[in-house]
Amino acid sequence: MAVFCGELLREAEKLVSQRIHPQTICRGWRLARDAARAALENHARDNGNDEEKFRNDLFNIARTTLSSKLLTHDKDYFSNLAVDAVVRLKKSGNLDHIQIIKKCGGQLRDSYLESGKPHALLNTRC
Repeated sequence: MAVFCGELLREAEKLVSQRIHPQTICRGWRLARDAARAALENHARDNGNDEEKFRNDLFNIARTTLSSKLLTHDKDYFSNLAVDAVVRLKKSGNLDHIQIIKKCGGQLRDSYLESGKPHALLNTRC
């Protein structure tokens, strides 16, 4: 995102040096933003009613965000843990109900989702 912002500013500087008013540049950015948002909304799909597709979407989102060197080999495992924890919330959307309890020792794969609790608990190593 920072690189994108830097490029926008670099291009804006070129336009200002060509004597284009900054407000005209901002107006153009707003038009581009609106066009990009409209394109994204036209291509967006709501899979909230299809449990399998919804779960797959959540898995792909979790997998994308878990791009760490530490989790390279366990990315799918932790993606499933995250999806299971979110699905247990039953669409309440309150992520504060997911408590992460850290226990020292063990391996990353020793992490698990506690069952039988009113709130989802994810145990992990320190």
